[in-house]
Amino acid sequence: GALGGWSPGSGAVVYPEGASKTIRPREDLVLHSHYHPSGRPEQDRSRVGIYFANSAARGADITVPVIQHRLLIPAGHPRYTVTTFLVLPVSLDVAGISPHMHYLGREMKVWATLPDGRREPLIHIKDWDVDWQGVYRYAQPVRLPAGTRIEFQAVFDNSLNNPNNPSKPPRVVKWGDDSTDEMALCLLEAVIDNRADLALLQNAILTQPGLSTEGR
Repeated sequence: GALGGWSPGSGAVVYPEGASKTIRPREDLVLHSHYHPSGRPEQDRSRVGIYFANSAARGADITVPVIQHRLLIPAGHPRYTVTTFLVLPVSLDVAGISPHMHYLGREMKVWATLPDGRREPLIHIKDWDVDWQGVYRYAQPVRLPAGTRIEFQAVFDNSLNNPNNPSKPPRVVKWGDDSTDEMALCLLEAVIDNRADLALLQNAILTQPGLSTEGR
């Protein structure tokens, strides 16, 4: 699991009232940082702040990633679109949402299809800005029952018409950690009522279609 993360434009991760994440005795905390060489000595000023709960939490806060790992964005393609989904095996309350792409990102739309067929919009960013990321928090948590299908559509512009394209001329771009690579994922900050259901949810996350090795 993850305690939090940072990308340009994001702020501190604040869990909903009455929720927390559990750190067990003897567990390691790992900080994963990405750096790009500038050609000169630099100073790392990263800091980590962890706030501890004053009382027992009513539920467990969990970050639910919906991922499409199979990216192969053709050079010059102005509107390369990928989709994926995750079916929730348990009910949860979504407090916030955080889409993530890099410089080729153009648009991200995320919605939930409930078991009764009703469609619940979660977020739609029509003009993606890589320098304006973070968690978008709902005024009230969005309740998603077990069996809900979370879906997203991500659009990328790998053409010369994209002023943010780091490759000139454009090149084929795949999934990767570098900013010149790409990612297509959406993180949901959610609270699950029954901690015993965490294993079911974690298994669904690890076996979601966007992480499948088929077709890679």
